[in-house]
Amino acid sequence: MRVVFTDGEPLYPRLRESIEQAFDTRVFDLYGNTELCGLIHECEAHRLHVMPDYSYLEILDEHDQPVAPGVEGFLIWSGFINDTMPLIRYRIGDRGCWDPDPSCTCGRAFRRVIPTITRESDLLRCPDGRIFSPRALNQALKGAKTLRFCQIIQEHPGQVLVRGVASDLEASDDLMTIRKNLQEILGKNVSVSAMLADTPIVRPGGKIPLIIQSSIPDGDSAATVSSLESSGA
Repeated sequence: MRVVFTDGEPLYPRLRESIEQAFDTRVFDLYGNTELCGLIHECEAHRLHVMPDYSYLEILDEHDQPVAPGVEGFLIWSGFINDTMPLIRYRIGDRGCWDPDPSCTCGRAFRRVIPTITRESDLLRCPDGRIFSPRALNQALKGAKTLRFCQIIQEHPGQVLVRGVASDLEASDDLMTIRKNLQEILGKNVSVSAMLADTPIVRPGGKIPLIIQSSIPDGDSAATVSSLESSGA
């Protein structure tokens, strides 16, 4: 195997090291999205380049104005490969900035991006300052087969409710497994409970979010993000 390409989950340094040791080759990460409207790929110099034949990227501020290199803004994508339903100037919810250094030792002229990839979706905030994205907590749901929907509700600091909608009579077993997995991820300082419901919580527009949070613990300003979505990169 000459190289390994990773996609879909955050590639932390320890994971990169483990993969490279296991397959005795280099890992190249990429950022993509299910909407097929944007692609950022890692080069040999471990820098992230926009793929200009795949899509066009703008990075804009909250007033839809271009940001300067090194200044974080919203990633705005216009895709080139989806002829059936092209997305033009699509604000996907991720953030990033143009790399202040436009050159790269790999020799490619494609613009370099520093994606922070912090989504505008709900985040779960712990009393100790940790912040978990939907991508991080989605790991607790893997393997469940008897739930139509599962949502993580936080109405009070340090208290989380796993709210599942059953598709099978054995759904309570999967629900308890998810509760256990989530408790291991969040730690003993967070109380995790679980319940079955008839329908999921649906937002205007039809979205069914994984995380629904209505409270922010004290000390949030000092919090650190526990998982940046790479969804990509």
